[in-house]
Amino acid sequence: MRIAIRSTLRAFLVLGGLAGGVSAVGRAQQGTVAGRVTDQASGQPLVGARVTIVGTSLVASSRAEGRYQIANVPAGQVTVRATLIGYADLMLVLSPYSLDEVVVTATGEQAKKQIGNVINTIRADTLVMTRPIDNMNDLINAKAPGVEVLAGNLTGAGARVRIRGTNSLSLNNEPLYIIDGVRMTSGNRSDAASTIGIGGTNPSRVNDINPEEIETIDVIKGPSAAALYGTAASTGVIIISTKHGQPGPARWSIYGEQGVIRDYNDYPTAYRAWRHGPTSSTTSTPSNGVQCLLTQAARDSLTPAGVPDPLFCRRDSITTYNLFNDPMSSPNATGYRNQYGVQVSGGTDASRYFVSGEWENEVSQLKMPPFAVDSLLKIRPISEVPFEQLRPNARRRVSLRVNADVRANSRLDLSLASGFTTSTQRLPQTDNNTTGLLSNGLGARVSDTTC
Repeated sequence: MRIAIRSTLRAFLVLGGLAGGVSAVGRAQQGTVAGRVTDQASGQPLVGARVTIVGTSLVASSRAEGRYQIANVPAGQVTVRATLIGYADLMLVLSPYSLDEVVVTATGEQAKKQIGNVINTIRADTLVMTRPIDNMNDLINAKAPGVEVLAGNLTGAGARVRIRGTNSLSLNNEPLYIIDGVRMTSGNRSDAASTIGIGGTNPSRVNDINPEEIETIDVIKGPSAAALYGTAASTGVIIISTKHGQPGPARWSIYGEQGVIRDYNDYPTAYRAWRHGPTSSTTSTPSNGVQCLLTQAARDSLTPAGVPDPLFCRRDSITTYNLFNDPMSSPNATGYRNQYGVQVSGGTDASRYFVSGEWENEVSQLKMPPFAVDSLLKIRPISEVPFEQLRPNARRRVSLRVNADVRANSRLDLSLASGFTTSTQRLPQTDNNTTGLLSNGLGARVSDTTC
């Protein structure tokens, strides 16, 4: 309906939807638009509707009898829009059934209210825009009740995911992962024969999933998961749905990330006690490696027979050393992280597309200590230590995804969901490994400072 704006003019709007528009033609410099908002089906006035002039900051609310008035409207053709919760479109009547959340199950997409099982949905596309999300595990950590993520502490380390706790002491406790209807394996140490154990930290195929490509994550727990996906899902199911295009012009998204990685932990100082035995008057020193353990110092100096106990020792000195505070021996340096990606989506009502590509490179703070570098250069006929040995913990990943939907006719819909990922991972011997970094750094021989 078109109206002309003069000093005072009334327009009657019939509101039957969430968003509707009425055009107006104005020839004066400024004018006033006034009218009445009613329900198209019943004709009853609607109070509290938000009435705006599209493209401006002019706004008003309908008062008693649905009436509104907006002053200082600029001259020219304008669009008046009235919105009110509970209405779907200007030309549609009020629907008694509102849109409900849709989840993905083994039988396809279903309205959440129609499913008797408890399903928690995580909006991944919203989280990646507002929070620092580096990998898939960051998306589900503390985002759904009953889901626990035991994250690793190294670059590329796989996390253990537990839904409703640990179900078995000997069997696999990892949930079942479904990506766009296709099953995948998590690939960490608890997933049998999926990866080679290196002791301590292990990689995980779940980290290969690009969080920027995910739209929603549905978590199904307990017997409900087993009923839908079989006994393999008795530990729970995590259903991942990737993004799909929406009708409209091409929408581009370009993002990037750069940062540094530092270790700000305070590591304990190691202590060693040295001794001389009852049968020798020579005091030991760190150079001869004769230590006095607590179990030896607590023994009696004489055996029950009255002879000196050879296992007894008296501490002469204590040495301390903190490997992480020594710049020549510390394995910690400054790491870095780079991530760049581009996405494009769009299409028509008949065909839609989503294309994504990302490159990620992360090198952790771990490095070969300077003393080890010097020793290696003397032993080997090389001029410099290879970067892969100098920085033993790193990860590089390239991921591509193409999703397309085509409506061929009223009876045939075609859908394509494809992804490609390649990654290179370096993990050092660390964590609870007996030959790892911490076990050697805190348990090695100490001879730096004498107390």
